[in-house]
Amino acid sequence: MNKIYMYAHGGSGNHGCEAIVRSTLKILNDVNVKKELFSTKPEEDQKYGIGNLCNVMSEKGTYSKKSIEFAKAYWALKVKKDYMPMDKMEYRHAISKVQKGDIALSIGGDNYCYAGIEQLSDINYIINKKGAKSVLWGCSINPDVINEDVIDDLKRYSMIITRESIT
Repeated sequence: MNKIYMYAHGGSGNHGCEAIVRSTLKILNDVNVKKELFSTKPEEDQKYGIGNLCNVMSEKGTYSKKSIEFAKAYWALKVKKDYMPMDKMEYRHAISKVQKGDIALSIGGDNYCYAGIEQLSDINYIINKKGAKSVLWGCSINPDVINEDVIDDLKRYSMIITRESIT
C-alpha cells in the first residue's frame, strides 16, 4: 500500500462529513502511509483544522474548454450520452494521483442515497482500472436507487463498510 486517499467528501462545513474524516484518520493513525483527502470544499477543511491532520486537495480541477480533450468529452456527452469523459476531466486532478497499490476510501457516507451516483460509479471504475483498491466506507445505500448499474458498481469495491443495519 502506497497511499490512502479519501474522496467523495463534501467539506467539513457539514460536521458529519468532518467527523467521518477525523474518525477515519484516527482509526488509520498507526498505518504508516501518507493519507490525503480530496475535498469539494478544501477551504472548509482548512478552516476546521483537517489540513493539520492530512494533506487536503481539491477534488475537482480546472480544464480548458479549448482543448481537444474537452471537445472529445463534450462530443461523447452530447452525441453518445456518455458522461464519463466529462467526469474524468473534472476529477482528473484527483484521479491522476491514485496509483496501483493505493487505497481509495469513498467517505461520502450517504452519497448512495441521492442522485449523482453515476459520478461515484465513474470514479470507482477509474480507480479500479488504475489498480488501486476502493472501499465504500461508512455508507448508507437507499434501496430505491439500486439497479443493475449500481449493483455492478458496488461489486467493484474491494470492501463495503456500512453504517446501519438496513444497508
